[in-house]
Amino acid sequence: MNPIISHKTLIFNKSGQILTLFRTETAPFYPNTWDFPGGLVSDAEEIEASARREIKEESGLEVGKLEEIDKIEIKNHKGKDWITFIFKAKSDSDKVTLSYEHNNFRWVQPEEFLNLEAPDRLKEVTRKIIKQSNKQ
Repeated sequence: MNPIISHKTLIFNKSGQILTLFRTETAPFYPNTWDFPGGLVSDAEEIEASARREIKEESGLEVGKLEEIDKIEIKNHKGKDWITFIFKAKSDSDKVTLSYEHNNFRWVQPEEFLNLEAPDRLKEVTRKIIKQSNKQ
């Protein structure tokens, strides 16, 4: 069986803040939590094309180069293999237009994201980003 392929993107603005989106109470996964733009990759789609599409749909933003920074492989609650590619990108704009999937957004410092109600796997990725930036 083929794994489910998904992606999330940490979008940085000119101030070094990242975009986080608040999932609605009707979201199928992790309702009422903070999230990064992302989604599932359809069979006919390239991962980066899917990431750019989801970023545009969920935030209205255009981003520059997508840099893969992590890959999370898990088995979901149904025992199905799930692979999530994590990207980072920069946006020249802070002007966010939300889709129906989210009802709020914030630009936050990566350290601030760790204090928000968000899935552990996204916090772990954020910790890695913080650690990398502290080394530079």
